Amino acid sequence: MLKIVVLILLSFCASINSFGNVAIFGGYGSNLELKSNADIQMISEDINITILRSGLYSTGTAKWFSQNKAHYNCRFKLKNLSDKEISIQVGFPLGSNENWYTFNKRKELYQVETISRFNFIAGTERGTYPIKFYPYDKKQKYSLIFLWDMKFKPHETIDLLITYTMSGWQGLGSTQKRPYTWKPYKHNYLRLLEYGLSNTFAYVTTTGKSWAGNIEKAVFTINDFEFDNMITKRGILETTELDPYYGKKKKRFKDWGNKILKRIEPTGWNKIINNKKPVIRWEYTNYVPEKNIEIMYLQTAVPANIEQFNFLIEKIKAQNEKYNQNLEFYKNSPKPKILSKSDIKNIADAILEFYGLKTNNPEITEFLNKQFWYKHGTNLKIDSEYKEFLLSKSR
Repeated sequence: MLKIVVLILLSFCASINSFGNVAIFGGYGSNLELKSNADIQMISEDINITILRSGLYSTGTAKWFSQNKAHYNCRFKLKNLSDKEISIQVGFPLGSNENWYTFNKRKELYQVETISRFNFIAGTERGTYPIKFYPYDKKQKYSLIFLWDMKFKPHETIDLLITYTMSGWQGLGSTQKRPYTWKPYKHNYLRLLEYGLSNTFAYVTTTGKSWAGNIEKAVFTINDFEFDNMITKRGILETTELDPYYGKKKKRFKDWGNKILKRIEPTGWNKIINNKKPVIRWEYTNYVPEKNIEIMYLQTAVPANIEQFNFLIEKIKAQNEKYNQNLEFYKNSPKPKILSKSDIKNIADAILEFYGLKTNNPEITEFLNKQFWYKHGTNLKIDSEYKEFLLSKSR
């Protein structure tokens, strides 16, 4: 009887760490290792992701964020291609390394506590599987691994259902196109315009190539209608007086813009109506996993009004002054920094481009070509007074 370990890597994160959709592992517990196998094919996968506002506030390192979550409902059709019975241990890691998960400061991880925290369930129409939990694999490449045993009769097809709920990535994000490059711009002060506060939710597919053959049909659906309506009105911080960190939020982020951008990857998705609500959907046949599914909400630092614009200018001046005071410590920088009228024009033009107003300024072309929103602008509305203010700086 062939004994292997199959790790279904349905991951949920927006960081640049590598995850996988479905991969093959050999070994057990802390000795799990990534392998390959040609006996079992994934015939189909149907992934439904519903983004939720939890209403709970973090007590960890990101105290100013509400822990928005997503619920995953995943259906797989798995087929034994061989004429022999196969027993496998199927696994589902939620992180990319030992230190990714929220338990990294604890010495012990409890089975029931961890499984219940993520509401993790795996089963078929006949019932659910007993779940085992391991914190990470042998190479500590994957973490929060949920495991259970499955048995396939010769040529048997099993419909597998997996559901769980977990938080997305919350933290600093960027409007740069992927892959990110951090090479300085000609006018590096423009970099201050591309940062933002992000909520990102993802389903990473790429290691699904480890199954036998291609996936005959794959459907990925993101249900974000209610979440989209909420976050575009209230912002990433979802600030209310009920938030115990309300005062700190207002003080810390009062000079940030309040415009929300949404990035959906990869391209090729359609917006369709499902149960009278719009959803985002990708549908593939003869599917070879290549690009990961990701939706990011980003509250940008682009100034949204005159007051915030002036704050940004003063911030850059203060940074330049600090640089000039310590010029002797900066090698290969023979001259002090100043913020000229042409620099202010570049900043104003970049903001106008953000709102879809073309400026034809060659000085900011390098910056614009790096931004995912640049091709069509953001189609966001700009206050008429603010628009005239920026145009006056642009002239």
